[in-house]
Amino acid sequence: MITLEELKKWIEDISNIVIDLNISIKNAQRLTEDKYDFEKQIKKHGFFQHHWYQLKFIMVIQLCKLLGSSQNDKRSFHKLCNILEREKYDLELRNLLSENSKNYKDTFKTRTDIKAEVLVVREKLFKHKDLIDKVVSARNQIYAHIDPNANVGLIKLEVLKELVLLSSELFNHFQSKLFGNKTYLEVLPDWDIGYVLWYMSELRKLDDEERKAKIAGLR
Repeated sequence: MITLEELKKWIEDISNIVIDLNISIKNAQRLTEDKYDFEKQIKKHGFFQHHWYQLKFIMVIQLCKLLGSSQNDKRSFHKLCNILEREKYDLELRNLLSENSKNYKDTFKTRTDIKAEVLVVREKLFKHKDLIDKVVSARNQIYAHIDPNANVGLIKLEVLKELVLLSSELFNHFQSKLFGNKTYLEVLPDWDIGYVLWYMSELRKLDDEERKAKIAGLR
């Protein structure tokens, strides 16, 4: 049996993973751009080279938690779909559906609604199976374990972005259909690496101006 409290905790856990993914993909994309003076030089520092690897590591591991289909992926959409489709619902969850049936929002109102949505989610996961398999292989052979005979190609940023968007879409769809609310994942300014790059660029600019002033003073 799946309870409403268990389902709320499930959605909360997925939310934390999806937010982590969106922060990571946005910062990874930002690192591919040069917007400020000295930024290109700044990003040659080993810290940023390592941070780039960390961002890809985070995305591969977190995507597998949500999109993987192994028994170890305890918070995957595959497992969520199976439970929603097969398990009995507790009274509180049935009451939630009953309350949803009284409003005009686009929410789950019956178990039949949920089962229909499960089919849609499975279809989307199947459509992305090749990309998901690549990321799962990267996790198993490179990021989570070291396979000396690893046969995994480079995971491009575009692939990670597409799967982050898929995960975000599925999360927000379940959240809005169940509870009638949405998380605005496109608004995450507090974790934007762009501010760090701007600040470092401004400091480098001041250092450069001071250096030039000292040289001019010596002439």
